[in-house]
Amino acid sequence: MKSSGPPVEIRRTEEGIAISLNSVLFDYNSSQLKDEAKLELKRIASVLKKYGDREIRISGHTDNSGGDEYNRKLSRERALSVLKELRDEQGLEEKRMSYEGYGKSKPIADNSTAQGRQKNRRVDITIVME
Repeated sequence: MKSSGPPVEIRRTEEGIAISLNSVLFDYNSSQLKDEAKLELKRIASVLKKYGDREIRISGHTDNSGGDEYNRKLSRERALSVLKELRDEQGLEEKRMSYEGYGKSKPIADNSTAQGRQKNRRVDITIVME
């Protein structure tokens, strides 16, 4: 799923289908969505709507730069920003969605490289298929 907007990665997890959006959704140390992120979320919302009543879990993640508490707070605020965009601008029902911030506790790449840290700065939107 490639576009001119933020890169998106789709993968199967134990919970269901995870759509990962990388760090270009937000400016450094910010939880405010960039305009191009809103366009990407509009595309993703059209897919999420096809899954009817399935639960949607939104999880924020950071790299290992900075303190634990700061990263948890930032990742949670970013996940909430995504939820609000999907609810307020894209019309998804809030009762279907939950959000959490995991900080640096769930990396998907090696934090010792710049490329790995960039992959770890992400928001995952999971369509629960359990």
